[in-house]
Amino acid sequence: MTMKMLLPVFVCFFLMGTVLSSRDFMLPVKKSAEIKSDNFTHAKNEQWDFFLFVQSWDPELCASYSGREHNCVASAMGWTIHGLWPNREDGSYPSYCKSKIPFKFSKLARVEEELNMYWTNCFKDTEEDHLWEHEYLKHGTCALQAEGISDELDYFTVGLKLRRDHDVNLVLSSHGILPSADMDISVSAVNSAYLDHTGVKPWLTCSHASGGRQWLSQVGMCLTKDTREPIECPSNMYHSESCKENEKMGYIVRDSNSLPKKSKGVIRNAFSGLHDFIF
Repeated sequence: MTMKMLLPVFVCFFLMGTVLSSRDFMLPVKKSAEIKSDNFTHAKNEQWDFFLFVQSWDPELCASYSGREHNCVASAMGWTIHGLWPNREDGSYPSYCKSKIPFKFSKLARVEEELNMYWTNCFKDTEEDHLWEHEYLKHGTCALQAEGISDELDYFTVGLKLRRDHDVNLVLSSHGILPSADMDISVSAVNSAYLDHTGVKPWLTCSHASGGRQWLSQVGMCLTKDTREPIECPSNMYHSESCKENEKMGYIVRDSNSLPKKSKGVIRNAFSGLHDFIF
């Protein structure tokens, strides 16, 4: 084979090497300005309108993940923080707003003990700070636009204060709504408890079983951007994992041994299709 014949081959390999070394090969450029995921939309624009503050019922999370890909251990607190997420009125949300900012775990030393109690990583086969790092890089970097939030410590301190002010355990138990292996609760009862507490309805999500059975899994609140006052959530935030008002709702007990007969194999995990759940 002559050099003249080999030249196109060399050129081809050179171009392939150039493409393979490009970040665009590993992370293809999206032609659209938005990337849709379920009923939530990630958009490149970093502006946003309000916060969604979400607390999760850990026993339901671990029941849904029983025998699956993670070693899930429910927090002794029961209700723990899932996230504090910037959102937009149109149903979209920004994410990873400061891609070059590293997560500085050392800044959280002052609140680490409280984070372990109330912003708990239930998946014990991951690093302790795995959830915190994810939440800050994906959502906290966008929250830096809000008044009083300038770094990791501010972001998590705000979230922890919101939990103290709006503790789901206290809001529900003060209205006689308690976990039970036998008794159902209603969406209207939970809504009523929050209307008394904040003046607005919460954002509820459930795991759904065959036959119409649903289990309370998360309670969210929409909050103003700078003062973090409760507001009504936009109607476009509700989706297939929302709790259905015309169906009874289970509120499972912390002892997960009472769950598998009801949920194992039939629960559609409410966490996997939501705005943020990462595992």
